[in-house]
Amino acid sequence: MTSKFFSNKNSFDLLKDPIKNNWGPYWHLTTKDYEPYCWNTGVFNCEEIERIKVIGRRLDMSRAQTGGDGENCLHHRRSFNSWIFPNEHTSWIYERLTAVVQQNNEKFFNFDLSMIENLQFTYYNSKENGCYKSHVDPLNWKNPHNRKLSVVVQLSDPTEYEGGELKLYTSYDPIVIPREKGMVVTFPSYTLHEVTPVTKGERYSLVVWIHGPAFK
Repeated sequence: MTSKFFSNKNSFDLLKDPIKNNWGPYWHLTTKDYEPYCWNTGVFNCEEIERIKVIGRRLDMSRAQTGGDGENCLHHRRSFNSWIFPNEHTSWIYERLTAVVQQNNEKFFNFDLSMIENLQFTYYNSKENGCYKSHVDPLNWKNPHNRKLSVVVQLSDPTEYEGGELKLYTSYDPIVIPREKGMVVTFPSYTLHEVTPVTKGERYSLVVWIHGPAFK
Protein backbone atom coordinates (compact mmCIF):
# COMPACT_ATOMS: atom_id res chain seq x y z
CA MET A 1 0.00 0.00 0.00
CA THR A 2 1.45 3.35 -1.00
CA SER A 3 1.56 6.04 1.66
CA LYS A 4 -0.63 9.05 0.99
CA PHE A 5 2.39 11.17 1.80
CA PHE A 6 4.51 9.69 -0.98
CA SER A 7 1.61 9.46 -3.40
CA ASN A 8 1.36 13.22 -3.28
CA LYS A 9 3.75 14.77 -5.79
CA ASN A 10 4.12 17.88 -3.66
CA SER A 11 5.39 15.75 -0.78
CA PHE A 12 8.48 14.79 -2.79
CA ASP A 13 9.14 18.45 -3.31
CA LEU A 14 9.21 18.93 0.47
CA LEU A 15 12.15 16.53 0.70
CA LYS A 16 14.22 18.91 -1.39
CA ASP A 17 13.98 21.55 1.37
CA PRO A 18 16.33 21.57 4.39
CA ILE A 19 14.92 19.35 7.13
CA LYS A 20 13.90 21.54 10.05
CA ASN A 21 13.47 20.51 13.70
CA ASN A 22 10.47 22.31 15.08
CA TRP A 23 9.70 20.03 18.03
CA GLY A 24 13.04 19.36 19.74
CA PRO A 25 14.82 15.99 20.12
CA TYR A 26 11.68 13.96 20.94
CA TRP A 27 8.30 13.09 19.57
CA HIS A 28 6.07 13.00 22.65
CA LEU A 29 3.57 10.20 23.11
CA THR A 30 1.40 12.60 25.12
CA THR A 31 1.41 16.35 25.59
CA LYS A 32 0.66 16.24 29.32
CA ASP A 33 3.07 18.32 31.37
CA TYR A 34 5.19 16.60 34.02
CA GLU A 35 6.36 18.18 37.25
CA PRO A 36 8.93 16.64 39.65
CA TYR A 37 6.88 17.90 42.61
CA CYS A 38 4.05 20.25 43.54
CA TRP A 39 2.90 22.02 46.67
CA ASN A 40 -0.28 23.34 48.23
CA THR A 41 -1.05 25.79 51.03
CA GLY A 42 -4.25 26.31 52.98
CA VAL A 43 -5.15 22.62 53.04
CA PHE A 44 -5.31 22.71 56.85
CA ASN A 45 -5.77 25.82 58.98
CA CYS A 46 -3.76 26.49 62.15
CA GLU A 47 -6.40 24.99 64.45
CA GLU A 48 -6.59 21.80 62.38
CA ILE A 49 -2.80 21.49 62.33
CA GLU A 50 -2.74 21.68 66.12
CA ARG A 51 -5.47 19.01 66.26
CA ILE A 52 -3.32 16.72 64.11
CA LYS A 53 -0.34 17.28 66.42
CA VAL A 54 -2.45 16.49 69.50
CA ILE A 55 -3.68 13.27 67.87
CA GLY A 56 -0.18 12.22 66.85
CA ARG A 57 1.37 12.92 70.26
CA ARG A 58 -1.36 11.05 72.13
CA LEU A 59 -0.61 7.87 70.20
CA ASP A 60 2.27 5.58 71.12
CA MET A 61 5.39 7.06 69.58
CA SER A 62 8.31 4.77 68.88
CA ARG A 63 11.75 4.98 67.35
CA ALA A 64 11.46 5.28 63.57
CA GLN A 65 12.96 2.36 61.67
CA THR A 66 14.14 1.55 58.18
CA GLY A 67 13.33 -1.97 57.10
CA GLY A 68 12.81 -3.11 60.69
CA ASP A 69 16.38 -2.27 61.71
CA GLY A 70 15.37 -0.50 64.94
CA GLU A 71 18.31 1.12 66.75
CA ASN A 72 20.66 -0.12 64.01
CA CYS A 73 19.43 2.60 61.65
CA LEU A 74 20.43 5.60 63.79
CA HIS A 75 23.30 6.43 61.46
CA HIS A 76 20.71 7.02 58.74
CA ARG A 77 17.43 7.90 60.45
CA ARG A 78 16.87 9.58 63.83
CA SER A 79 13.25 10.38 64.54
CA PHE A 80 10.14 9.10 66.30
CA ASN A 81 6.74 8.37 64.83
CA SER A 82 3.22 7.18 65.51
CA TRP A 83 0.51 6.01 63.12
CA ILE A 84 -2.78 7.80 62.63
CA PHE A 85 -5.37 5.25 61.52
CA PRO A 86 -8.66 6.16 59.82
CA ASN A 87 -11.61 6.31 62.21
CA GLU A 88 -14.45 8.66 63.19
CA HIS A 89 -11.93 11.08 64.76
CA THR A 90 -9.41 11.16 61.91
CA SER A 91 -11.41 10.57 58.72
CA TRP A 92 -11.48 14.32 58.05
CA ILE A 93 -7.67 14.27 57.63
CA TYR A 94 -7.86 11.42 55.12
CA GLU A 95 -10.71 13.12 53.23
CA ARG A 96 -8.81 16.40 52.98
CA LEU A 97 -5.65 14.69 51.75
CA THR A 98 -7.61 12.56 49.28
CA ALA A 99 -9.02 15.68 47.63
CA VAL A 100 -5.55 17.26 47.36
CA VAL A 101 -3.91 14.10 46.02
CA GLN A 102 -6.57 13.54 43.38
CA GLN A 103 -6.33 17.14 42.21
CA ASN A 104 -2.52 17.13 42.05
CA ASN A 105 -2.33 13.72 40.42
CA GLU A 106 -4.75 14.69 37.67
CA LYS A 107 -2.85 17.91 36.98
CA PHE A 108 0.79 16.86 37.35
CA PHE A 109 1.46 13.10 37.59
CA ASN A 110 -1.35 11.06 36.02
CA PHE A 111 -0.53 7.93 38.07
CA ASP A 112 -2.96 5.05 38.55
CA LEU A 113 -3.77 5.39 42.28
CA SER A 114 -6.00 3.36 44.57
CA MET A 115 -5.34 3.83 48.32
CA ILE A 116 -3.65 5.83 51.07
CA GLU A 117 -1.34 4.11 53.54
CA ASN A 118 -1.88 4.84 57.24
CA LEU A 119 -0.62 8.34 58.07
CA GLN A 120 2.80 8.60 59.69
CA PHE A 121 3.13 11.34 62.32
CA THR A 122 6.84 12.13 62.64
CA TYR A 123 8.86 13.97 65.28
CA TYR A 124 12.46 15.19 64.95
CA ASN A 125 14.36 16.84 67.81
CA SER A 126 17.64 18.70 68.02
CA LYS A 127 18.91 16.73 71.04
CA GLU A 128 19.97 13.96 68.69
CA ASN A 129 20.19 16.00 65.48
CA GLY A 130 17.08 14.28 64.19
CA CYS A 131 17.27 13.57 60.48
CA TYR A 132 16.50 11.14 57.69
CA LYS A 133 19.38 10.92 55.24
CA SER A 134 18.85 10.64 51.49
CA HIS A 135 16.54 7.79 50.51
CA VAL A 136 13.63 6.83 48.32
CA ASP A 137 10.36 5.58 49.71
CA PRO A 138 10.56 1.84 49.07
CA LEU A 139 8.42 -0.01 46.60
CA ASN A 140 7.42 -3.52 47.57
CA TRP A 141 7.51 -5.48 44.33
CA LYS A 142 5.98 -8.52 46.07
CA ASN A 143 2.69 -6.68 46.49
CA PRO A 144 0.19 -6.05 43.69
CA HIS A 145 0.44 -2.34 44.58
CA ASN A 146 3.32 0.08 45.17
CA ARG A 147 3.97 3.45 46.76
CA LYS A 148 3.66 5.92 43.91
CA LEU A 149 3.27 9.36 45.49
CA SER A 150 4.73 10.68 48.73
CA VAL A 151 3.13 13.60 50.56
CA VAL A 152 4.70 15.59 53.40
CA VAL A 153 2.66 18.03 55.50
CA GLN A 154 4.72 20.59 57.44
CA LEU A 155 3.17 20.80 60.92
CA SER A 156 5.72 23.05 62.66
CA ASP A 157 6.17 26.78 62.36
CA PRO A 158 9.57 27.57 60.80
CA THR A 159 10.44 29.69 63.87
CA GLU A 160 10.22 26.60 66.09
CA TYR A 161 13.30 24.85 64.71
CA GLU A 162 16.47 25.22 62.70
CA GLY A 163 17.74 22.78 60.11
CA GLY A 164 15.27 20.02 59.29
CA GLU A 165 14.98 20.99 55.64
CA LEU A 166 13.16 18.70 53.23
CA LYS A 167 15.29 18.36 50.09
CA LEU A 168 14.33 16.67 46.82
CA TYR A 169 17.08 15.49 44.48
CA THR A 170 15.54 15.78 41.06
CA SER A 171 18.76 17.06 39.48
CA TYR A 172 22.34 17.90 40.49
CA ASP A 173 21.23 20.68 42.86
CA PRO A 174 18.54 19.71 45.39
CA ILE A 175 15.20 21.47 45.65
CA VAL A 176 14.73 22.86 49.17
CA ILE A 177 11.04 22.80 50.06
CA PRO A 178 9.67 25.94 51.80
CA ARG A 179 9.17 25.47 55.56
CA GLU A 180 5.82 27.24 55.76
CA LYS A 181 3.51 25.76 58.39
CA GLY A 182 0.77 23.79 56.67
CA MET A 183 2.74 23.39 53.42
CA VAL A 184 1.77 20.17 51.65
CA VAL A 185 4.34 18.89 49.14
CA THR A 186 3.70 15.96 46.78
CA PHE A 187 6.33 14.10 44.75
CA PRO A 188 6.83 10.66 43.16
CA SER A 189 7.92 8.13 45.79
CA TYR A 190 10.94 7.11 43.71
CA THR A 191 12.42 10.63 44.12
CA LEU A 192 15.61 10.74 46.19
CA HIS A 193 14.97 12.99 49.20
CA GLU A 194 16.14 13.73 52.74
CA VAL A 195 15.42 15.67 55.92
CA THR A 196 18.56 17.44 57.08
CA PRO A 197 19.53 17.37 60.79
CA VAL A 198 17.42 19.49 63.13
CA THR A 199 19.99 21.64 64.94
CA LYS A 200 17.61 23.59 67.18
CA GLY A 201 14.08 23.00 68.46
CA GLU A 202 11.60 20.39 67.25
CA ARG A 203 10.03 19.57 63.90
CA TYR A 204 6.73 17.74 63.33
CA SER A 205 5.42 16.48 60.02
CA LEU A 206 2.78 14.18 58.58
CA VAL A 207 4.02 11.73 55.95
CA VAL A 208 1.59 10.10 53.57
CA TRP A 209 2.16 7.41 50.92
CA ILE A 210 -0.28 6.91 48.07
CA HIS A 211 -0.43 3.43 46.54
CA GLY A 212 -1.52 2.14 43.19
CA PRO A 213 -1.12 -0.84 40.85
CA ALA A 214 2.46 -1.78 40.01
CA PHE A 215 4.17 0.41 37.42
CA LYS A 216 4.27 -1.05 33.91
